[in-house]
Amino acid sequence: MKKLEQHVEVVHIPCRTVAVVVGIETYQYSKPPYSLMGVAYAEADARDVAATLKTQFEIDDDDLHLWINQDATKSRFENDLSYMAKSLGANDRFIFYYAGHGFYANSANRLTVWDTHPTSLSTTTVCLREVLLSKLKESACSQVLLFIDACAVPLDEKTVGRDLLGELNKNEFEEFIKSRDFQALFISCSPGEKSFPSKNLKHGIWTWHLLQALNGLASKALTRDEWLTDVSLRDYLRGEVEKFIREKTTLTGRQRPYASINASHTFEILRFVEEETEAIAELPEMKLCPEKTFFRNTESRAFRDLPGFDKKLGHSPPKRHAQSAANWASRLLSEEIASESMEVYENAKSVLSLRRKSIKRNVGEGDADVNSDFFRMTWNTGQDPEDPGYAHITRKLRLRVKPAELPENFDTIFPVEPDELVIPIDGDLDFDSIADSFEELEETINATFNENEDEGRVSIRLEDGTTFTVLVEEHELIVTVPRKQGCLALLQHSAKTFAVLGSRDVATILLENKR
Repeated sequence: MKKLEQHVEVVHIPCRTVAVVVGIETYQYSKPPYSLMGVAYAEADARDVAATLKTQFEIDDDDLHLWINQDATKSRFENDLSYMAKSLGANDRFIFYYAGHGFYANSANRLTVWDTHPTSLSTTTVCLREVLLSKLKESACSQVLLFIDACAVPLDEKTVGRDLLGELNKNEFEEFIKSRDFQALFISCSPGEKSFPSKNLKHGIWTWHLLQALNGLASKALTRDEWLTDVSLRDYLRGEVEKFIREKTTLTGRQRPYASINASHTFEILRFVEEETEAIAELPEMKLCPEKTFFRNTESRAFRDLPGFDKKLGHSPPKRHAQSAANWASRLLSEEIASESMEVYENAKSVLSLRRKSIKRNVGEGDADVNSDFFRMTWNTGQDPEDPGYAHITRKLRLRVKPAELPENFDTIFPVEPDELVIPIDGDLDFDSIADSFEELEETINATFNENEDEGRVSIRLEDGTTFTVLVEEHELIVTVPRKQGCLALLQHSAKTFAVLGSRDVATILLENKR
């Protein structure tokens, strides 16, 4: 990645941010006899982009507009989008993200919408200049970021891709970019190329890298280790997307991201600063063992929904707990666990560049284990301890190296993401003293306290949705967050929260110590 020279001035202007995020994965006329193909992972792309923009740019709910599939109609683009763009003020920043089909026709760049008809493209698509670019020019807004994840090849090409209808035209974009300050356009590929999705990433490859950059997880995207700028983002996307396709996929097509930015100055998109956090309160005194931390995902599923369960064969859900029922659950889930562990095994070899002798996989009846120098993951199945009519799957992941030693796409190894960070607790625990401490903490930091003495469970939910739960009998402290994220992001988030709650030593061990 090309680094900016130290004398380049980075311009930052605080502002209100308005964002419109569009993801069209399925179209009204996608099914036969029509031929408007869907866009793989466009919905996941849009939802994660929206969540990231909301967090990183601190966007108010009223200023964040997420349009998924049937929400993204022609009428909405022509009316709502145009109105929002035209109404922006001088101190506003506007962000537009689109994942779907786009093309160039009749001297204009056009975007497909949910109700686009494949036999009437000229009348059922929207002209980007008319619904957005011209309205932005008319507004007082001087800070605009446009992100478009779409291909630039004909729709009838039968290779894997996000299946764009035709080339987007650069001239129209560049004319718009040069018209104002603080304008930048980022497109997932150059004309004539495909914008590829990734089954492992479960995203478009370009959007996944964009998300890494916007979340501050891609050091190569930052200038002086803290600024994400128009230029640094352009260079990062251009270099890393091509590298990923070349080294991590078997794709033969090229995808060279394109960007058009105002070159009169470099401007800041985001700044990531490791600030020294002051403790605002303290967790109850417990002998935490952060060096033994692991990640966990526990899934419960009704017996009747398990593969191999068949009423015609006389199968019926168990009505009480028994070892025979637990064994049956393991047998029914055996093939699924074997398949998932194989996927982790193959993904790990690819992402971590491991030879087969460096990673081992063992499979039993409903159990599995994948083991390497980087991590160990286990699967265990059985009968749900709370409901005899349900089976459960417990996935545990332990890191064996420092998080900083893992690649940015490490989390793509795992088809099912962990949703709990678990820290074992040593020594005796007293339910009442922990509950009293959490209740006091609730008043100190405006959190939400909950307890269940019968289950030996005490929890406190912070304002940002992070929840700390103590299971007294299990001697565990569990950290969960309001939305799913990979284990590396969960680890970083947890460490920061521990520091805020007066446990800086725990935070340090989580990020620095090998386990």
